[in-house]
Amino acid sequence: MVETTEMEKKIIELDELKLVGFRVLCPGDQYITEIPKASQKLSERIKEIKQVVNPSLQYGAFVVENQTAEDDGYWVSVQVEEV
Repeated sequence: MVETTEMEKKIIELDELKLVGFRVLCPGDQYITEIPKASQKLSERIKEIKQVVNPSLQYGAFVVENQTAEDDGYWVSVQVEEV
């Protein structure tokens, strides 16, 4: 038997956040497998990051209609008080 978990999905507007994490950059069809790997890696290394606000809360971020190669990709991160 396979157990599934439903997650609430919503879009909210936030003030500026200071985030630290991993950038995922790969061909479009590979994000579905690479993002969970980055999330797991971040969880495993969370103790290396200083001033984490909530270690059990990860943020996923990307730039819509990015204009440069530096903006391309997806970021898996946690919020920190200071960088």
